[in-house]
Amino acid sequence: MPRPHSPETAHRRARVARLNQLHPPGHPELVEAQRDLAASALHDHVERVLASSPRLSDEQLDRIAALLRAGAT
Repeated sequence: MPRPHSPETAHRRARVARLNQLHPPGHPELVEAQRDLAASALHDHVERVLASSPRLSDEQLDRIAALLRAGAT
């Protein structure tokens, strides 16, 4: 069973839900909150994966870092 999200991610998810009630899609405050939630959820996921696997090589870490810097999907 997957571990629950961190308290920070849960808080950010609640904030996005509330802002969705207050603002239309694309509103700058809502977009920022959605971006913060995505980053927090990604952080949680990466933390879980790294905790349960062998240390990655420098080349693997560089490749993943480049992907994140490019904003790839």
